[in-house]
Amino acid sequence: MNLVPLHLIAVACLALSALPAPALASDEQCLEGQILDVAGCVDLDTVMADDLQLSGAWVLAMRPGQKVAAAYLSILNRGETADRLIGATSLASPRVEMHEMAIEDGVTKMRPIADGIEIGPGDRVEFKPGGLHFMLTGIDAALVAEDEIELTLDFEKAGSVVLQFPVREPAVIKAHRH
Repeated sequence: MNLVPLHLIAVACLALSALPAPALASDEQCLEGQILDVAGCVDLDTVMADDLQLSGAWVLAMRPGQKVAAAYLSILNRGETADRLIGATSLASPRVEMHEMAIEDGVTKMRPIADGIEIGPGDRVEFKPGGLHFMLTGIDAALVAEDEIELTLDFEKAGSVVLQFPVREPAVIKAHRH
């Protein structure tokens, strides 16, 4: 039986105790609508699907006569293998597509993404205004603030995930109403 001398154990313990403790968030550092979790501050609406953390889902309120809406969220891959978002559906819209805004030759263009979006290990994919987004088309009844719709996101590995997307007004319009 190999025994480790007691003085070596004491030295190792001393060395470890001198290391700084990892910086953890506190409740006060979390934003409104977030809670403190073992992973730090996370949104209250966070949903886990396998290793994918889905949060911050919302839909932009529609103007009268508008037939399309944009939906947004954040996807973080906490796992060690990639997954791919391959599509989305919703009962609120006959068609849901993934789009990307891009500037080409000084002109902003919107392109559909047909082959899905890979989310690598540790990667965060942000669907946000001016970038990636879900485009819901052919909507009959306008989506207004305080409404909520369901979107089903389809992943290659995590499968189908149903999420609630609250409808929100853009911050600019909201600020002008006060």
